[in-house]
This record gives sequence, C-alpha cells and structure tokens, in this order.
Amino acid sequence: PTFVFYPPLVFYLGSIIKLSGLNTEQTIIVLFTLAIFLIGFSFYFYGRSRWGKIASVMGALFYMTTPYIAFNAYLRGALPETWSLISIPVGLWVTDKSFTQPRWRIVLAIVAAVVALTHVPSLLLFTIFWLFYVFYSPNYQSWKTIVKTICSLFIGFGLVSFYLLPAILEKSLVNIKHMQFEDGYKLNLISFGIKPTTKIVNKFIQSIFIYDCLAILFFLTIIILCLKNKNKIINLIGGWLVLLTSLIFLMLSPSVFIWQASETLQMVQFPWRLLGLFSFGIASLSAMTVYEICNQGKSKKIIFLFIIVLILLGNMFYSYKLSLTLSGFHNPGNIVLAREKGAWKASIYEQIKTALYDPYSNKLRGTKEYIPLLNKGEVASAPKPEQPSVYLESGKAKINVENWSSYQRSFQVIAEEISTIKVRTYYYPAWHLYVNDRLEAIEVDRDGIIKVKLNPGTYNLKLNYQWTSALKIGMLLSVLSLIALIFINIRPITNY
Repeated sequence: PTFVFYPPLVFYLGSIIKLSGLNTEQTIIVLFTLAIFLIGFSFYFYGRSRWGKIASVMGALFYMTTPYIAFNAYLRGALPETWSLISIPVGLWVTDKSFTQPRWRIVLAIVAAVVALTHVPSLLLFTIFWLFYVFYSPNYQSWKTIVKTICSLFIGFGLVSFYLLPAILEKSLVNIKHMQFEDGYKLNLISFGIKPTTKIVNKFIQSIFIYDCLAILFFLTIIILCLKNKNKIINLIGGWLVLLTSLIFLMLSPSVFIWQASETLQMVQFPWRLLGLFSFGIASLSAMTVYEICNQGKSKKIIFLFIIVLILLGNMFYSYKLSLTLSGFHNPGNIVLAREKGAWKASIYEQIKTALYDPYSNKLRGTKEYIPLLNKGEVASAPKPEQPSVYLESGKAKINVENWSSYQRSFQVIAEEISTIKVRTYYYPAWHLYVNDRLEAIEVDRDGIIKVKLNPGTYNLKLNYQWTSALKIGMLLSVLSLIALIFINIRPITNY
C-alpha cells in the first residue's frame, strides 16, 4: 500500500452508492453520469438569474456536452476532476448570493470545503479564478462585503484542515515532485508547429483546444451581428473575453515563464486542465449569445438559433467520437484489439480487469508520485506485486499473521535464531511498532518498507497507525473553523 494524498469525497460517495448492490464498474458509470447531469444543473442555476431560463438551458447543455468532459470521462477516467467542474458555476452562483445575503456565506464555505475534498489541482485553479471574479464583479456593495466573502471561502478551506494540512505538510515524505517535473507542465503546454512531447497532447488536447476556439469565434460573430453597438458588446462580454484570452495564453507554450515562476502553480501538473474553466467560459458565452438572439426579430432569431443548435450537435458528436476512441469493456472488439497491440496495451487491460474484479489480490502496481522517499531523498523502489504480507528475509522463524487491517497489523513470530522480518508496508511517521506491547523504533529498509530484527524467542508484533502531528493540528483547525463560521454568520442569520 502507498500513501495517497488524494481527496476522498467522490470515493466515499461511490462507496455509499455501491451499497445499493452495484459492482465497482457500475458504480463508476453512475458517478460519471451523475457528475455530467449535475454539471448541467449547476450551470442552469448560475445562468438563470443572469440570462434567463432559455439561455441558461442552452448554456447548461453546452457545458454538459463539452469535449473536455468527454475527454475526462472516456479517455482519462478523471472522476474527481469531472466532479470538480460542478463547483465552478455553483461557487459563482453562491458567491453572487453572498454579496447581498450574508447567510449564503455559510453555503459558500461549504462549497469551498467540498471543492477541497474533491480535486486539489481544481481547487487551486478555482481559488485563483474565484478571487478575480470577486474583485471584478459589479455586485458587491463595499470592501467590507468583499473581505467577509473571501473570509468565508477560506474558512471553508479551514473546515477541511484535517485533510489539507497533512496533504501539505507531509507531501515531502513522498515522491510528489514526479507530478510537477517528470510529467509536468513543460511537456503539456500546447504548441503548434512543434511536435508535442506527450501523445495525449498530440492526439486529443490540441484538437479539443482548436474546437473550443472555433466555438468562441462562432458565438462572438453572432453577438456582434446581434449587437452592433460596441459599448453594449464590451459591457456584455468584455470580462468573459479577458478570461478566455488569458486561459488561451496560459495553455500555450509562450506562457512557460509563468509556470516556471511558481511551484505552486506547477502542482496543476497539466496546463490543459484549464480547459475545464475554459469550457465553463465558452458555455457562458453560448448562454449570452442565446440571450441576445431572443431579443432579435423572428427571422434572425430562427437563423441564429439554428446555428446554435448545430454547434451544440457538433459538441455532442465530437464527444461521442471521443467516447469510442479508447478500448473499453463495452466497446465491441476493442478489448481484443488492445490485447493484440502489444504488451503495454495488454497490461493495461489486465490492470483494469484486476482493479474492477479482484482489487484485493495484491497484483496492482502503485503510482510513482505516492511512493515514499528515503532519508536521503531517494525514491523507494516500486512495490513488487504479490508479495506476502509478512515474510522472512533472513534467519529461521515461523510467522503467523493474526490481523491485517487498514490501521492495525499484528502477527506472531517464533524465531529459532536471529531473524529479519519484513512487513509489506511502506514506512510512514503514523506507524508505531509494538513488540510484546513495548514501543520500539521502526527500521526502514532500502526499499522503503518496514523491517524488524529479532533475537531467538517468541514475539507478538503490532503495527498501529496513529494520528500524526499534522493531522492533530488539522483536526483542531477544522473545529476552530467550524466555530468561526457559526460565530461570524450567526447575526446575519437572525436578521432574515
């Protein structure tokens, strides 16, 4: 087992859904389907107050069917990131409410907590975008309102300190830099005329990027035809154009100096992850376009709406093509083709099959970024598949495993001579070793896993996973944040 600082919320939700009797594969399908529909509903609630029902429905349909969501669902299997796209319109809708109705700041804090427990790179991008939105938005009444709204968001992050603080303070214990540099931002900036380093950019991202840019041009053309007054056009879409232009630049290779300047920003890993925010911006542009079309004459309205419907159908068709691109268990013939295309494809097939139908068989490999670091900063070797839970490295002894659970591992050892026992568990400061109920120092082998040297005799060994200092402080901050949220907002609530 490796230590994975991955936000758990979506997986807990999946565990609840699975209780209904669905298997793992069916549960994942339900989670992706539910996420896509909630993405549409969240946009509708955000857009309804701005552009009306018809325009917000069109924008919601565009957001649901955007190619980047299909790319996440069918090619990357990026379940948490897909769920995080719900938070963009929801977060902005709740923020608008918070400007005029202080009680909504409690909801804003909850939304911030949910984002933090869903997907960390999206949390970073959402926070940066959200801060610009708050300062740009014309809806605020005073600086006091802005400060209180921002405080509510960060109190929301404080609510989940029990997760965020260990993830931040203890990330130095694992090979997390693999995400930043080896497969990081430099390799995944979109570059035209130069062959991209990674296949994923070469084959899919550039085509999605071009498709989205063409959609922007179509919507802008229609808006300009509907509104010939330049001031009206700027007032309507000026802020959104700044957003979309900035996102385009940040995804292109000339922006490399910005990514180089911030290690925090590099934690996004793939600059093209901005396509999620980009898709939301284009969906908003589509809603504004429909809003203006509805104010036109009948003949213009029919022509423009027909064009909008064609763009929407293009979205659906493009996403459908993406869904058929890679091998899947339910794409007829694709699995057979995958197994014939070589060892790599065949190994992927076997891994997916094992993960779905035999997840506890100890045949799965760990991810590089969560393998622990040794004392000198070296990366421990990857875990060998099908290793026994506890085994004898040297000497002569009998081993009997009594308990092997998430937070406690206990086993009995009868050593006939000096023996070295290895436990198939990576060392982490949370683990505490008890030998015959006495706390002992843990020795870490060169491969990062725990080993114990024993003299001849009979021993009861226990490994207990306990709270680290970061987790204790995080739990305290979570409680204090909850108290602060209640205290700050209790007066506004009583006023309504």
